[in-house]
Order: sequence, then C-alpha cells, then structure tokens
Amino acid sequence: MRFDLNDYSIPHTHGRRTLTVRVDQHQVRILDGADVVAAHARSYNRGAQIERGAHRCAGGAQT
Repeated sequence: MRFDLNDYSIPHTHGRRTLTVRVDQHQVRILDGADVVAAHARSYNRGAQIERGAHRCAGGAQT
C-alpha cells in the first residue's frame, strides 16, 4: 500500500481489503479493523519500497 509516496508491503491475503493506516513519526501500521496486519519503520524517503518477505504470496509476486 502507498503512503507518503512510499510503498509498504502488506500480507498478500489483505491485498483487496479496505485497511486503515496509522502513522506516527517512527512507524507505519496497517490495520484490518483492530488487528495490526503489518508494521514498518517509517521511511521519509520518496519512492521507497519497504517490504517483508513474509508478505509475499507463494509464487513470489508482490501485491
């Protein structure tokens, strides 16, 4: 998902869901309801791709 011109990975099982993003100066958290489905250190770069290998689908493609 994209926030502040950076792409943050989410689990492939949540690729088509409506999610909530909570951000502070250090962290980007992506929630499905009350459940945190991803958390990343916030990047202040532009065009960065922040991803976790566990968020890749079985075929290796990123959603």
